[in-house]
Amino acid sequence: MDNETTPTHHTLLSKSASASDLEMVTSKSSKRTVIYGVNERPPLCQSILLGLQHFLTFFGSGIAPPLLLAGPLCMEQDQLAVSQLVSTAFFIEGIITLLQVTFGVRLPIVQGGNMGYLVPVFAYLHTRGDCPVSISANSTIAEKANYTEVWQTRMCEVQGAIIVASCFQVFIGFTGLVGYLLKYIGPDHYCSIDNTSCYRCGCSSSC
Repeated sequence: MDNETTPTHHTLLSKSASASDLEMVTSKSSKRTVIYGVNERPPLCQSILLGLQHFLTFFGSGIAPPLLLAGPLCMEQDQLAVSQLVSTAFFIEGIITLLQVTFGVRLPIVQGGNMGYLVPVFAYLHTRGDCPVSISANSTIAEKANYTEVWQTRMCEVQGAIIVASCFQVFIGFTGLVGYLLKYIGPDHYCSIDNTSCYRCGCSSSC
């Protein structure tokens, strides 16, 4: 009887030993992969370097929306206006990021521009037709003023539409309709429509 029970006893010991070893390896690996917890903060110097790294990674997607909108807004020939549009976008994104990490959900991200608004903006500006005027180095003051008035009018119209759309989005979020709408509108539909439209516009601008 002893000879028959001994292998079973050794098998149980080996299984328990292997299970304990597996738990030790898992705990050690988890301790090695998690450097900082959710409520922990890295040192100040490391935080500055990581923030700079994150900003450089975000730079491409942050500068893309204003550059893509410059053409449909009829302001791409006014380089000063384009630079003001880009600087304004980064300034507002910085303010929104500070509000998000201070009073919001405090996610470790840079709150950038929403690419989802580009598609309806392109569709709306397409109904306005081509840019009616163009300027050059020999343009008069009146022609430059007319060119500025065209893109400023389009900018005001786009801003008003975005404000109304944002209010509608806030209403959907507070009422809980977003959970019901997600049953019919998934991320696959959004990504396919958004990326295709942006790719077409970006390709025509760069080629």
